Amino acid sequence: MPYASESRNARREGALVQQGAKIRTAEREGTLVQYGSESRILHALLKEETMATHRFTREELTEARPPAFTWRYKVRIQDIDAAGIVFFARYLEIFHDGLFAFLDHQEVDLVGMLAQAEELAPVRHAELDYFQPLRYGDEVEIAPVLVHLEETQASIGFRMQRVPGGELVALCQLVHVAVDGTTFERTPMPESLVAALSPLRA
Repeated sequence: MPYASESRNARREGALVQQGAKIRTAEREGTLVQYGSESRILHALLKEETMATHRFTREELTEARPPAFTWRYKVRIQDIDAAGIVFFARYLEIFHDGLFAFLDHQEVDLVGMLAQAEELAPVRHAELDYFQPLRYGDEVEIAPVLVHLEETQASIGFRMQRVPGGELVALCQLVHVAVDGTTFERTPMPESLVAALSPLRA
């Protein structure tokens, strides 16, 4: 005869399996049974699969005009992996910090936007191309060089170059989507972000 705790665990596991089956069935039918805010977010993400994403070519990013804004970064010891070079995932964080530095330079009120949480712009797509390794103490400049603006999303292209010398280290593309902070449904890109990013248009 099972212990009472085992019986309770079995009931919980059964409930989870049942709920998972409902979610999978709902996904196949293109709808979701309402499970609170999590279902709304998941529904919005499922719809994203049908949305096209603009991508810049490597040539477009490398040959874009000299940037009007650059952000300098010095590699820290915590960036380094066991091979003695910058861990590949850290590049994405560095590029994203460079984007926030650019938006701050453009006087976008990011603190207020995030505090109010009425309009958000999460990353929908990210990709990187690596050309040179970085080691502790190396310095680079990160620059946003191109943008493709649409009603509800922005594709932003970046270059990372060594300082001094200017050798190309990496390229990055980030696609940010404007969403309602409660429902995560797409909304028009905030005017402040459009104004800040527009100078990067080709």
